[in-house]
Amino acid sequence: MRSIRYVRCFPSRCARAWRRIWPTPPRLTGRSGRSATATEAHRRQTRQLAFVLDAVRASGTEHPSADRIFARVRAVLPTISLGTVYRNLHRLAAEGRIGIVHLGDRMARFDPTPGGHDHFVCEQCGHIEDLPATPLDVEAGAARRAGHQVTGHALVLYGRCRACGTGAP
Repeated sequence: MRSIRYVRCFPSRCARAWRRIWPTPPRLTGRSGRSATATEAHRRQTRQLAFVLDAVRASGTEHPSADRIFARVRAVLPTISLGTVYRNLHRLAAEGRIGIVHLGDRMARFDPTPGGHDHFVCEQCGHIEDLPATPLDVEAGAARRAGHQVTGHALVLYGRCRACGTGAP
């Protein structure tokens, strides 16, 4: 069992002059194989995080913005702040549970299906549709020959969706 030490804090302005010192948490190895502290490996799963994830997943293929997710979560949790929504969205993206895409409107949109796929954006109604990923072997090979390191790609096609394509321009 780990021992807890108490040390005297100098100078102390608070009524509690003794501070509890916990031993350093043991190093853990996560799924990625890199070392992480116990607090990083076991981050809290809060209600706010669960509601934000549910709001993104409930959007289907809509790819909502942070403001739209905030409005959905705020309907259920009226005390949540926009900053909390942003922090949780970026945490979910860092964990790989959702994706962040920039589709030309300078606004980050959050993708409920992270992974390798491309997007189609309707220029008239703004509908966003997921497309299967296209292999870019020729372009990636050319970039490597030029000395660049390719880490990924994003392909966004613009046009008119089926619903808007039948109407007059």
